[in-house]
Amino acid sequence: MMIMSILRLSIFIFLSLIVSGCSLPRGGPSSSSILSTFKGKIITVDEYQAQKLDKQVTLENKLFVQKNLDALMLPIENKNLMIKIGDKLIVTLMSFSPDSIIDQNQEPISAGFNKRELGTFTVDYNGNINLPYIGNVYINNLTESAARNLIQSKYNSNNSVVNPYVIIALEENGASGVTVTGDIGAPKILSWQPGGMKLATALTLAQNGNTRTISNEASKDSTNKTMVNVIRNGAQYSIPYDLALKSDINLAPSDKIIVKSAPQVRTTLIGGGILKNGIYDYSSQPALLDAIARAGGFNPNNADISNVFVFRKDYDNDLKIYRFKFNDGHGMAAAAFFPIFDKDVIFSPESPIVPWLRVLNIAFQMALPAAIIK
Repeated sequence: MMIMSILRLSIFIFLSLIVSGCSLPRGGPSSSSILSTFKGKIITVDEYQAQKLDKQVTLENKLFVQKNLDALMLPIENKNLMIKIGDKLIVTLMSFSPDSIIDQNQEPISAGFNKRELGTFTVDYNGNINLPYIGNVYINNLTESAARNLIQSKYNSNNSVVNPYVIIALEENGASGVTVTGDIGAPKILSWQPGGMKLATALTLAQNGNTRTISNEASKDSTNKTMVNVIRNGAQYSIPYDLALKSDINLAPSDKIIVKSAPQVRTTLIGGGILKNGIYDYSSQPALLDAIARAGGFNPNNADISNVFVFRKDYDNDLKIYRFKFNDGHGMAAAAFFPIFDKDVIFSPESPIVPWLRVLNIAFQMALPAAIIK
């Protein structure tokens, strides 16, 4: 008798909640509401479509990397390095005077030479270096050879040195040097070398013994992928870090290298059908099945596995919705191949029966104390 009273009271409360429009907690919109709201935009994905898209995406990724690698592997135009503002030069002044020979046993050539290290000079904002005896000399945008000849002619015309001979060496070339920065052990500007410089060498020098980038890349649980971006003449070329180390890539003066370690894909998994809702990062492009498995799989008590949706904005910012039927073997196979893109939203709705069961459960909990009091 008491059980019948509880049941009647539960049904009464349940009906009252429906009539009053009381909102109850739910795991997002139902499958039926999504299907009706986005009618005409939903694509039910089969195994063939998923495999086709997977091959297309894989090919596009390979072509992207290969295109960037090919551009970086092009021969560097052999231009004479130009001296720029901010560069540091070591200047040596030599002179030859036969009158300085006082010992007849000395070799005339070696005995007559006088060598003076004038020091290191920085090209100022006006493009000058200030040298002893001759003052400011404008050498901005000159090659080392042209700058040497100019300085030597200044000393020659000044008559302060007998038979002057000038030697200059570039100690630091801030403007023409190679900048290595970003997620790297020791960001720095590397002076350009007359014999050229390799990308792998620049990356190794900038690691400075810190293998953080390498260890993160190799980590089994890493969600980041390390990319090397080379900026040259206003264009940017991106290749994976490991490929940058393996490839024989010549750098050019003034190249900028930016190392970036970040997730390749960040996706959101939500809905009452997903066991662990959240935002997940990946170092490479996962398949839908992999993404769901990472979130703990489906909630065995709640999930409507006949309808799982992937919301995606394409390149034109248009919304596309892909539907998968996990209660079908073909749907499961499709999910094993379907590639997930950055910023995709994966939604697994609750089974249609779950909200009703939740209402009955609440009604029963409300009715039981009332029945006990009676």
